[in-house]
Amino acid sequence: VPYRVVRARSRTEIGEARSDTAPLIGRDVELKLLERAWNSSLVGEGQVILFTADPGVGKSRLLRAFQDTVLQSDITRVLWYCSPYHQNTANYPAIEQLRWMLRLTEEGSLDSLLRLEDMLDRLGLSVERLAPTIASLISLPTGERYHDLEGSPEYIKREFVSAQRDLLLAASKQAPALLVVEDLHWADPTTLEVLDEVIDAVRNARILVVLTARPEFLVPWTGRSNVATHKLTHLNRHETRQL
Repeated sequence: VPYRVVRARSRTEIGEARSDTAPLIGRDVELKLLERAWNSSLVGEGQVILFTADPGVGKSRLLRAFQDTVLQSDITRVLWYCSPYHQNTANYPAIEQLRWMLRLTEEGSLDSLLRLEDMLDRLGLSVERLAPTIASLISLPTGERYHDLEGSPEYIKREFVSAQRDLLLAASKQAPALLVVEDLHWADPTTLEVLDEVIDAVRNARILVVLTARPEFLVPWTGRSNVATHKLTHLNRHETRQL
Protein backbone atom coordinates (compact mmCIF):
# COMPACT_ATOMS: atom_id res chain seq x y z
CA VAL A 1 0.00 0.00 0.00
CA PRO A 2 1.56 3.34 -0.98
CA TYR A 3 1.66 6.20 1.49
CA ARG A 4 2.17 9.91 1.00
CA VAL A 5 4.11 12.03 3.48
CA VAL A 6 1.80 14.70 4.87
CA ARG A 7 4.03 16.33 7.48
CA ALA A 8 6.78 15.62 9.97
CA ARG A 9 5.58 14.61 13.43
CA SER A 10 7.01 16.53 16.36
CA ARG A 11 9.13 14.77 18.99
CA THR A 12 6.31 15.34 21.48
CA GLU A 13 3.82 13.54 19.22
CA ILE A 14 6.20 10.62 18.79
CA GLY A 15 6.70 10.35 22.55
CA GLU A 16 2.96 10.45 23.18
CA ALA A 17 2.28 7.76 20.58
CA ARG A 18 4.82 5.25 21.95
CA SER A 19 3.50 2.30 23.90
CA ASP A 20 5.33 -0.45 25.75
CA THR A 21 4.08 -4.03 25.74
CA ALA A 22 7.09 -5.67 27.43
CA PRO A 23 7.26 -5.46 31.24
CA LEU A 24 9.82 -3.21 32.91
CA ILE A 25 12.63 -5.40 34.27
CA GLY A 26 15.30 -4.61 36.87
CA ARG A 27 14.30 -1.05 37.75
CA ASP A 28 12.63 -1.54 41.13
CA VAL A 29 15.15 0.72 42.91
CA GLU A 30 14.62 3.54 40.43
CA LEU A 31 10.83 3.26 40.57
CA LYS A 32 10.93 3.41 44.39
CA LEU A 33 13.16 6.49 44.16
CA LEU A 34 10.66 8.16 41.83
CA GLU A 35 7.73 7.14 44.01
CA ARG A 36 9.31 8.68 47.14
CA ALA A 37 10.13 11.87 45.28
CA TRP A 38 6.58 12.06 43.89
CA ASN A 39 5.06 11.61 47.34
CA SER A 40 7.25 14.44 48.69
CA SER A 41 6.15 16.65 45.82
CA LEU A 42 2.49 15.96 46.55
CA VAL A 43 2.84 17.66 49.94
CA GLY A 44 4.58 20.72 48.51
CA GLU A 45 8.21 19.64 48.80
CA GLY A 46 9.18 19.71 45.13
CA GLN A 47 11.93 17.34 44.04
CA VAL A 48 14.34 17.00 41.12
CA ILE A 49 15.85 13.70 39.96
CA LEU A 50 18.45 13.38 37.21
CA PHE A 51 19.02 9.93 35.72
CA THR A 52 22.23 9.44 33.77
CA ALA A 53 23.08 6.46 31.58
CA ASP A 54 24.66 5.46 28.30
CA PRO A 55 22.42 5.36 25.21
CA GLY A 56 20.09 2.37 25.11
CA VAL A 57 20.20 1.49 28.81
CA GLY A 58 16.53 2.38 29.31
CA LYS A 59 16.15 5.94 30.60
CA SER A 60 13.07 6.69 28.49
CA ARG A 61 11.52 3.28 29.20
CA LEU A 62 11.84 3.88 32.95
CA LEU A 63 10.19 7.28 32.68
CA ARG A 64 7.28 5.95 30.63
CA ALA A 65 6.67 3.23 33.21
CA PHE A 66 6.63 5.80 36.01
CA GLN A 67 4.29 8.07 34.09
CA ASP A 68 1.89 5.19 33.60
CA THR A 69 1.54 4.96 37.39
CA VAL A 70 1.02 8.66 38.14
CA LEU A 71 -1.27 9.29 35.18
CA GLN A 72 -3.96 7.31 36.98
CA SER A 73 -4.62 10.48 39.01
CA ASP A 74 -5.32 14.07 38.01
CA ILE A 75 -1.96 15.70 37.31
CA THR A 76 -0.35 18.26 35.04
CA ARG A 77 2.30 16.67 32.83
CA VAL A 78 4.82 18.62 30.78
CA LEU A 79 7.22 16.81 28.43
CA TRP A 80 10.34 18.47 27.04
CA TYR A 81 12.48 16.63 24.52
CA CYS A 82 15.91 18.08 23.76
CA SER A 83 17.20 17.48 20.24
CA PRO A 84 20.68 17.19 18.70
CA TYR A 85 19.36 19.23 15.75
CA HIS A 86 18.22 22.17 17.90
CA GLN A 87 21.04 22.73 20.38
CA ASN A 88 21.29 26.34 19.19
CA THR A 89 17.53 26.99 19.13
CA ALA A 90 16.60 28.84 22.31
CA ASN A 91 13.77 27.25 24.34
CA TYR A 92 13.30 24.51 21.72
CA PRO A 93 11.81 21.81 24.02
CA ALA A 94 9.31 24.21 25.63
CA ILE A 95 8.34 25.72 22.27
CA GLU A 96 7.62 22.29 20.79
CA GLN A 97 5.53 21.28 23.81
CA LEU A 98 3.50 24.50 23.79
CA ARG A 99 2.85 24.35 20.04
CA TRP A 100 1.65 20.76 20.41
CA MET A 101 -0.49 21.58 23.45
CA LEU A 102 -2.13 24.53 21.68
CA ARG A 103 -2.51 22.50 18.46
CA LEU A 104 -0.62 25.16 16.55
CA THR A 105 -0.35 23.71 13.05
CA GLU A 106 -0.52 26.94 11.12
CA GLU A 107 1.11 30.26 11.83
CA GLY A 108 -1.46 32.91 12.60
CA SER A 109 -4.05 30.44 13.86
CA LEU A 110 -6.68 32.40 15.79
CA ASP A 111 -7.92 29.17 17.38
CA SER A 112 -4.49 28.56 18.92
CA LEU A 113 -4.37 32.11 20.28
CA LEU A 114 -7.81 31.67 21.86
CA ARG A 115 -6.68 28.36 23.37
CA LEU A 116 -3.63 30.13 24.80
CA GLU A 117 -5.77 32.87 26.34
CA ASP A 118 -8.16 30.29 27.78
CA MET A 119 -5.28 28.29 29.28
CA LEU A 120 -3.82 31.36 30.98
CA ASP A 121 -7.22 32.41 32.29
CA ARG A 122 -7.90 28.93 33.73
CA LEU A 123 -4.49 29.01 35.45
CA GLY A 124 -5.31 32.37 37.04
CA LEU A 125 -2.50 34.14 35.19
CA SER A 126 -2.57 37.56 33.56
CA VAL A 127 -3.69 37.09 29.96
CA GLU A 128 -2.68 40.65 29.05
CA ARG A 129 0.87 40.15 30.37
CA LEU A 130 1.63 36.57 29.38
CA ALA A 131 -0.32 35.97 26.15
CA PRO A 132 1.89 38.23 24.01
CA THR A 133 5.04 36.83 25.66
CA ILE A 134 4.17 33.19 25.05
CA ALA A 135 2.75 33.91 21.59
CA SER A 136 6.05 35.53 20.67
CA LEU A 137 7.96 32.59 22.15
CA ILE A 138 6.14 30.07 19.93
CA SER A 139 5.96 32.35 16.86
CA LEU A 140 2.19 32.73 17.06
CA PRO A 141 1.15 36.03 15.45
CA THR A 142 -1.39 37.98 17.47
CA GLY A 143 -2.52 40.47 14.85
CA GLU A 144 -3.83 43.62 16.51
CA ARG A 145 -4.89 41.89 19.74
CA TYR A 146 -1.54 42.58 21.43
CA HIS A 147 1.47 44.80 20.92
CA ASP A 148 4.77 43.17 19.98
CA LEU A 149 7.22 42.62 22.80
CA GLU A 150 9.60 45.53 23.18
CA GLY A 151 12.91 45.81 24.96
CA SER A 152 16.47 44.60 24.73
CA PRO A 153 17.17 40.98 23.70
CA GLU A 154 18.22 40.26 27.29
CA TYR A 155 14.96 41.69 28.65
CA ILE A 156 12.86 39.64 26.22
CA LYS A 157 14.80 36.50 27.11
CA ARG A 158 14.11 37.12 30.82
CA GLU A 159 10.41 37.49 30.02
CA PHE A 160 10.46 34.14 28.19
CA VAL A 161 12.23 32.43 31.10
CA SER A 162 9.86 33.89 33.70
CA ALA A 163 6.78 33.00 31.65
CA GLN A 164 7.76 29.32 31.48
CA ARG A 165 8.43 29.21 35.22
CA ASP A 166 5.14 30.96 36.00
CA LEU A 167 3.16 28.55 33.80
CA LEU A 168 4.50 25.52 35.64
CA LEU A 169 4.01 27.01 39.10
CA ALA A 170 0.46 28.09 38.32
CA ALA A 171 -0.42 24.65 36.95
CA SER A 172 0.94 22.98 40.10
CA LYS A 173 -1.49 24.97 42.25
CA GLN A 174 -4.41 23.32 40.48
CA ALA A 175 -2.96 19.79 40.25
CA PRO A 176 0.38 18.16 41.10
CA ALA A 177 2.79 18.68 38.21
CA LEU A 178 5.34 16.40 36.58
CA LEU A 179 7.98 17.96 34.33
CA VAL A 180 9.97 15.43 32.30
CA VAL A 181 13.02 16.65 30.38
CA GLU A 182 14.80 14.06 28.25
CA ASP A 183 18.32 14.16 26.78
CA LEU A 184 19.67 17.17 28.65
CA HIS A 185 23.06 16.68 26.99
CA TRP A 186 21.43 18.22 23.89
CA ALA A 187 19.72 21.09 25.73
CA ASP A 188 20.15 24.64 24.43
CA PRO A 189 21.60 27.18 26.90
CA THR A 190 18.30 29.01 27.42
CA THR A 191 16.51 25.78 28.35
CA LEU A 192 19.17 25.21 31.01
CA GLU A 193 18.52 28.75 32.30
CA VAL A 194 14.79 28.00 32.54
CA LEU A 195 15.52 24.77 34.41
CA ASP A 196 17.82 26.63 36.79
CA GLU A 197 14.92 28.90 37.78
CA VAL A 198 12.42 26.03 37.89
CA ILE A 199 14.64 23.92 40.15
CA ASP A 200 14.81 26.75 42.69
CA ALA A 201 11.09 27.49 42.37
CA VAL A 202 9.86 23.92 42.92
CA ARG A 203 11.22 23.67 46.47
CA ASN A 204 7.86 24.73 47.88
CA ALA A 205 5.61 23.54 45.07
CA ARG A 206 3.77 20.36 44.10
CA ILE A 207 6.19 19.66 41.26
CA LEU A 208 8.46 16.74 40.46
CA VAL A 209 11.12 17.38 37.82
CA VAL A 210 12.65 14.27 36.22
CA LEU A 211 15.63 14.72 33.93
CA THR A 212 17.67 12.32 31.80
CA ALA A 213 21.12 12.75 30.32
CA ARG A 214 24.13 10.85 29.12
CA PRO A 215 27.09 10.54 31.52
CA GLU A 216 29.07 13.32 29.81
CA PHE A 217 26.50 15.94 30.85
CA LEU A 218 27.99 18.27 33.46
CA VAL A 219 25.32 18.74 36.11
CA PRO A 220 25.09 22.45 37.05
CA TRP A 221 22.79 21.85 40.02
CA THR A 222 24.93 19.69 42.28
CA GLY A 223 24.74 20.65 45.92
CA ARG A 224 21.11 21.75 45.87
CA SER A 225 19.16 19.98 48.57
CA ASN A 226 16.18 19.07 46.38
CA VAL A 227 18.27 17.61 43.53
CA ALA A 228 19.24 13.92 43.40
CA THR A 229 21.27 12.17 40.71
CA HIS A 230 21.15 8.47 39.95
CA LYS A 231 23.15 6.45 37.44
CA LEU A 232 21.30 3.71 35.59
CA THR A 233 23.39 0.57 35.19
CA HIS A 234 23.03 -2.18 32.61
CA LEU A 235 20.80 -5.13 33.46
CA ASN A 236 22.55 -8.13 34.99
CA ARG A 237 22.44 -11.59 33.41
CA HIS A 238 19.38 -12.76 35.31
CA GLU A 239 17.44 -9.58 34.44
CA THR A 240 18.51 -9.85 30.80
CA ARG A 241 17.19 -13.43 30.63
CA GLN A 242 13.89 -12.23 32.16
CA LEU A 243 13.63 -9.51 29.54
